[in-house]
Amino acid sequence: FGRYPWEVITWLRDPAYEDRYRAAMLSQEQVSFLVRHPDGNWLSFVLYPDVHGLTGRVYPTGPPPTGGEQGPEAGTATGPGLTGVAPPPGPVAAARAGALYHVVQMASVLTEAVTVQDVCRAVSEQLLPAFGARELALYTVRDGRMYLLWESGYPEGFLTPFEGVTLDTQLPGVHALTTRLPLFFESPEDLSVAYPGITLDRMNAWSFMPLIASGRSVGSCILGWDTPHRFTPDERSALTALSGLAAQAMERARLYDSESAVARGLQEG
Repeated sequence: FGRYPWEVITWLRDPAYEDRYRAAMLSQEQVSFLVRHPDGNWLSFVLYPDVHGLTGRVYPTGPPPTGGEQGPEAGTATGPGLTGVAPPPGPVAAARAGALYHVVQMASVLTEAVTVQDVCRAVSEQLLPAFGARELALYTVRDGRMYLLWESGYPEGFLTPFEGVTLDTQLPGVHALTTRLPLFFESPEDLSVAYPGITLDRMNAWSFMPLIASGRSVGSCILGWDTPHRFTPDERSALTALSGLAAQAMERARLYDSESAVARGLQEG
């Protein structure tokens, strides 16, 4: 009593399993998943959230229908369906936290960001390691043009030709903003087919996220991976949610910067 399950049952000590508890509590929907006990037997976990907490039911079951072992991030099934989740073969400390964890974590970090530069730094420090990306660029829209706010990991000068492009330019970052829809490309071939002639760097997968705050178009967030990358539904949802958080924080910080500039002008006057 009074301790988290994964603190007592050591083979549940994995961020992916803990993420199932968070998902149930935040969504207030039933969550179910399979776990393989160290002795090789399978257990079914069903979590029932309510306003007072979480009720869990655990019972023996057979292996997942696929018959193969899956990683701890294989996913969560809500309702009657169950998705197999096997403990990782290596040390659990090396496992990456689930997508929902990153949303909660970045929301917490962004509450402490004050200026636009603070927000950009926080977004970069959270997104790159959380999703294994190698490049990040944050753009803002001003007077119908896109301007770079922050970049990390790009070759020197690579982004210079894209500075100040208009909103009718045939670029994925612009389209993500104007259509307000995220774009995901899992290989250079996919990106080249969608945007013939686009200049590519050494990356092999990309996400282009619109930054929308209170219905207002703020800018775009671009992430790049140096290896071919498959975007799972959970990852797409998490990146979309995180871009919304970043946009809200960026808009708040922009207003703060503007008010600070006015205050400094009055003080100097």
